[in-house]
Amino acid sequence: MLEVEMQRIIMTLKKLIIGITAVFSLTGCSIFTKSYDQDRNYSGPQSLPAEIAQRFDYRNNNETETRLADTILLERQNSLYFTHETRSFDAYDCFLDRANTISFDYYQTKLAEHPPLVIVLPILGGDYTIERAMCEVLANNGISSALVHRQNRMLDVRTYPSLETMILSVTAERRRTLDVIASSGEVDTERMGSFGISMGAITAVPLIAVEHRLKYNILGLAGGDIPAIIMDSSEDSVEKFVNDAMNFYGVDRRQLLERLRRDFNSDPANLAPYVDARNVHVFLACFDWVVPTQYGLLLREKLGRPELDMLPTGHYTSFLFYFWIKSLAVDFFQEKFGVDVEAVERAKIRIVRQAQLRRRRT
Repeated sequence: MLEVEMQRIIMTLKKLIIGITAVFSLTGCSIFTKSYDQDRNYSGPQSLPAEIAQRFDYRNNNETETRLADTILLERQNSLYFTHETRSFDAYDCFLDRANTISFDYYQTKLAEHPPLVIVLPILGGDYTIERAMCEVLANNGISSALVHRQNRMLDVRTYPSLETMILSVTAERRRTLDVIASSGEVDTERMGSFGISMGAITAVPLIAVEHRLKYNILGLAGGDIPAIIMDSSEDSVEKFVNDAMNFYGVDRRQLLERLRRDFNSDPANLAPYVDARNVHVFLACFDWVVPTQYGLLLREKLGRPELDMLPTGHYTSFLFYFWIKSLAVDFFQEKFGVDVEAVERAKIRIVRQAQLRRRRT
């Protein structure tokens, strides 16, 4: 009887969650968020020092440029409003001193000529479900997008010997992917931006600080001071990394924190002042224990207090704002890039009519 009653309670809770999600979806969730404008006293970003630009330099003068046509096509899927390709190419990683294969998804919108491009940055784990959904919604609204895949586990002492190496390496992979896509001439290189959530947003900050092609950016559930985030996070995979790292190095928690901080110059909090806060939109969760909220507020402060939305959720329960986040991204990038929304809608109508004509002929 107890098991039956527990099952009823669980089913009731599930229905309640589904109901709440449906309400949030219909309202757009805007009534549940607290918004803060860009700091009026913000005077602009600091100039990027030559030392930092040189630290992030990933180019080898002896290597030939990899063009999109040179990459390996792994898969192609044709959707109504975009073409989705998965491609890969090899490149030498000077920070790891080895050759790496860089894989990426490229979503080419059919709704605009020479469209803008948004690079979508992956979270810590998973099979890219969230990231690919974001790529699709952007491509369905006249904005091409790209998702750069991870190299194995990002938090793993066997993948990257230090946090500094990890930041430098993943930043280089993303910049190389931008080079490859830009070489095709298919996108407008004057209209490029980035979108990241969680680890994607955390690692986006160094990227947009040094990569000035990325003019407009959304940072969700991010934070500054990666070593402290790692030690304070409630995320299971992060806690596993902490335990594995303590065993690997033979240190306790305090000593591990000191080791993570050692020679780590490229933390998002350090590079945030070189990002133009006027071109950034941040959203954080009030009850986030995965990337604790205090570190998100720290990052916003270092950035120069850009526009901010506070969600009344935790890290994972921010999923309730899934449709709101997608709408935010589309509206933000369409406005910033000056996308002709009416022309996009006309293109959709034209494509649908052409598809209907083809079906009638067959």
